[in-house]
Amino acid sequence: MRELRRRLDAGSVGDWDRHPEIEERFRKTLPDRTSAYCFTWRIPTIGRQVAVLMQGRGPGNGEDLYLSGVFPLEGRESLGLDQHDLAVADFRDTVVGPLSRDLGIRILDCSTPVRPSLEEMLSPEALSRLKSFSAVANRAILHELDLRRWAGFIGQTHFDDVAVDPEHLDAWLTDEGFQENQRSQLIREYESGRRLFSVYDDERR
Repeated sequence: MRELRRRLDAGSVGDWDRHPEIEERFRKTLPDRTSAYCFTWRIPTIGRQVAVLMQGRGPGNGEDLYLSGVFPLEGRESLGLDQHDLAVADFRDTVVGPLSRDLGIRILDCSTPVRPSLEEMLSPEALSRLKSFSAVANRAILHELDLRRWAGFIGQTHFDDVAVDPEHLDAWLTDEGFQENQRSQLIREYESGRRLFSVYDDERR
């Protein structure tokens, strides 16, 4: 594994390019001395660039390497399942496979559940309220009207009986350009609002 990491450190492999800026930001989120890599590739069939993240785990934070993330670098839409799988397969066959061929390293393919996108979870009305909020919200500081529109979205999700994961919501707001303090405030409002609606429903029963 030490030799594989040395080869990965050498840089670009085939059509995959090392991306040091993303890699450095990624490394800051990991424990000290954890191996971290970011490679990017433009998917030929759709002309869209994607990034693959790999990190170490196990004894010494480096005995194993695993692929921890795949995400698009262009456009706001998340990757479709087929695009995600294509990127993973090409990275395995083009980068990891050839670099580890003579090292006696096993490459394990593991499937994980795919979380539906926010657009798939929400009703058309809730999605419309969410997009309307984002379209006019002040990105510098949230105003009272912004919070009222956000409350309308919260109420609609409660009416639809759909609970949105805060991390999922945070990722969507990030893509929409909201700053961390704004996202934290909105998610607190969402969680607080859903709790109040739940208490109200219990009392009515």
